[in-house]
Amino acid sequence: LDESEYIRFVNRLASNAYAGDGFDGLPGNIQSNFNKFATSGGQIDIFGSKPGQTATAVQDELLNALCCETDFAVQNPGDTAPTGTGPSDAPAPSETPITESLPPTFVNAFCRTSMASSDFNRDDLLNDEEYFRFLNRLTRNQFTGSSFEELDAALKANFDKLAVSDGE
Repeated sequence: LDESEYIRFVNRLASNAYAGDGFDGLPGNIQSNFNKFATSGGQIDIFGSKPGQTATAVQDELLNALCCETDFAVQNPGDTAPTGTGPSDAPAPSETPITESLPPTFVNAFCRTSMASSDFNRDDLLNDEEYFRFLNRLTRNQFTGSSFEELDAALKANFDKLAVSDGE
């Protein structure tokens, strides 16, 4: 994905808000997002995103991060200058720790797939263990090594709010 293809991708997410703009006309945070994922060759590797291509786990994680973080940048455009000076040598998903509640930036299909694949007993309900697995899938294993009981109060309250009387 080069800069011109990235603009087309951004325009699909932004209802063509940047139609006719060049890369330099994009808000700084959207330019920075491209630079974050681009290799030193100035392109983003999107192998695994097209029908017939099978992404590795690492590629899948990169594609999910690219989609989610680009969507977030588009939903929150800023006029700040790009923080990077150009493409990086090694693209990597965001490792910024989450310190506050952010609006959801997950692609709906990714969210639904994560939810369905977390429902091990296939009863269309998530118990606390399955909910914990679902959160890990959404956050690229942010909670690995802990348990449902160790989740932040807000995440446990979310489960309690959404669970029906039998705890699922």
